[in-house]
Amino acid sequence: FYHNGQNIHLFALLNEKLPKHALYAEFSIPKLVYGHNVYLYYPEQILQLLEVIRTEMSECFKVQFVPVSEWVIHRLDLCYAWNLPSQDIAQALLEALRGYSYPRKKTNHYETSIGYRGKAYSGIFYLKHPEFMDKDFENLHDIDPEFAETLKTTSQGLLRFEMQLRKAKLDDLFKNRNGGLQIKDLESRDFLSKT
Repeated sequence: FYHNGQNIHLFALLNEKLPKHALYAEFSIPKLVYGHNVYLYYPEQILQLLEVIRTEMSECFKVQFVPVSEWVIHRLDLCYAWNLPSQDIAQALLEALRGYSYPRKKTNHYETSIGYRGKAYSGIFYLKHPEFMDKDFENLHDIDPEFAETLKTTSQGLLRFEMQLRKAKLDDLFKNRNGGLQIKDLESRDFLSKT
């Protein structure tokens, strides 16, 4: 399924523990909206966007999907970005973080990132500029060279920290929520204080 030229991975899982007639969707919201993920997308904006996607999917598949407010989140990626004065300063800060470890996580060091991998959740510090240049710059440059150059400049000096929370961690964090963490919970930033 495509929205604004971006792929939304849809899949059904055969698992006794999961609800029958369930459809799972996985996608990057910033890439869906902007065509890249240099800019971030904020929780308060998500419900309206997903309602558009639900409507498009209903029309495409000729099926009425449940309201977005009832969708259950099985994975949530949270991101914080520091916009530092230069790429050199961002690199120096990343280097300073290399001496730290994350409890009960396997640490992987790369030239432009530090990853902390675990079963229920993972985290990563990374420099946005090299990632953008490697993954998105060329394709975007073919479509809109001027905008690609703007994002190239914008991505310099960006150091990001992302947390990928999988179903087990979300269930642990929100065990008092009947039905698990739902899309409607993202309308308020209060849920972030738990993570």
